[in-house]
Amino acid sequence: LLNILFVGDIFGSAGRRIVREHIGHVCEAHQVELVIINAENAAGGFGVTPQIADDLFDLGAHPPVSRLNVTLPEANTVNTIELASRRMPSDPWRTITKAGFYRLKTQEGEQRNAPIEIGIDRDRYWRARIIRGGGLPQRPLRLHVEWVPNEVTFLARGQAPFLLVYGNATAAGAEADLTQIPTDVEIAAATVDTRQVVGGANRLTPKPAAFPWVRILLWGALLLAMALLGWMAFHLSKDTGSSNGPTTMH
Repeated sequence: LLNILFVGDIFGSAGRRIVREHIGHVCEAHQVELVIINAENAAGGFGVTPQIADDLFDLGAHPPVSRLNVTLPEANTVNTIELASRRMPSDPWRTITKAGFYRLKTQEGEQRNAPIEIGIDRDRYWRARIIRGGGLPQRPLRLHVEWVPNEVTFLARGQAPFLLVYGNATAAGAEADLTQIPTDVEIAAATVDTRQVVGGANRLTPKPAAFPWVRILLWGALLLAMALLGWMAFHLSKDTGSSNGPTTMH
């Protein structure tokens, strides 16, 4: 059976807000697999306009963004998204890029697109607009931005000198929000020594996907079982044919 959630009607900004805030946990609580929404009144009785489908983001600063990515809220989704930015809320939007983003669930795990390289952009406000794909998502998009910082702040453990390592494709992120640290904590300056190459360019390449041994073994067992069943059926039909042959009496 397929669990289907049907939303009768969304009217105006109040209806859109309620759906955004509650549809996620409703789907999780009832294990919903398909959502059907009547959105013909989502723009206050004027259908669905591009503006109400936009996702807006405020970075809170003007970092020199050089790479960005969009995280799609649902798996098995492919969308073409237009990303635009502006420095101030009163400025017009500038289109930065139009690109395809995907999030696919496979037997080897979940596959997602890589971040997109862009020219350095210091705008604070960003907009993501789906222009082609599988319809409007059930939950908001997530914008992920990256940049090369001019300064690195870290909490030291132990005695100096400290080892600062970068450029490993398999390393997990270790960033933290330092805004909660009291402002009277003194931040000491550190100098960078001569760079040393440890792993070389090979460490920048992600590891290839693991060989699917489990899938190969399952397919092998299935083929072996089918061959065994075929062999048994052949011999059973042969024995049945022999028993139904003519009887000779002496």
